Amino acid sequence: MGPKGDRPLLLTGFGPFDGVPDNPSAAVVGALEGSRVRGVPVVGVTLPVSYARARHALDRALVRHRPRARLHLGVAPLRRTISLERVARPGDIGGVLDIDGRAPVPAESPPQLTTGVNTSAVLRALAAANLPARVSRDAGRYLCNAVYGWSLASGPAMPTLFVHLPPVGARRGALTRWTVGGLTDAAMVVAQCLLEVG
Repeated sequence: MGPKGDRPLLLTGFGPFDGVPDNPSAAVVGALEGSRVRGVPVVGVTLPVSYARARHALDRALVRHRPRARLHLGVAPLRRTISLERVARPGDIGGVLDIDGRAPVPAESPPQLTTGVNTSAVLRALAAANLPARVSRDAGRYLCNAVYGWSLASGPAMPTLFVHLPPVGARRGALTRWTVGGLTDAAMVVAQCLLEVG
C-alpha cells in the first residue's frame, strides 16, 4: 500500500464454531467489506476459529494491507449488549480446542495488553445512536482474546479495538432484538470513532 491516504480499515470477524453455525461477526464483515467509512476503504477478513490458521490470516492481512486502524469482531453468545474490550490477556487462553481440534501454542508476550482507543468516547457514540453497549475487561479465553492480543502486539501503534457482539435475536431492549443490520450499524459507529483518531 502507498501513503496513509491509501491505507484501509481492517475489519475482522470469525467463521462458525461449535454452537455458533452462523457467526454474526462474519455477517457484519460481509456487509461492510468494500464499503468506505469516512472515505477510508474497509478490507474485511473472516478468520477461521483455528489458532494456527487465524494467526496466519491475520499476519498476512496486516502485512498486505498495512491498515491505518483495526477493528476485530467476535460473538459472545451470552451477552446482550455490544462489548468494547479494553484488554487482551494473551497468556490467559483456556483449554478449549479450536475447530481443528488443537489447543493454542503458548507464546511469550506481556500478561496484559491494553488498547489505546478511548472506549468511553466510543461508548458515547454508540449511546447517541441508541445502540446499547458497555466497556468490558474480559475478552474471554478463546480465539477472540488470542486475536486481540496478537493484533495489539503487532507492528506500530495504531487504533485497535476488539468488539464482542451479542447474538442475532438477543433482546436489545424492551421491544427490539438485535439484527445483523443493527450489529452492522454498531460496527460502523465504532469504525468511525477509530478513524477519527487514526
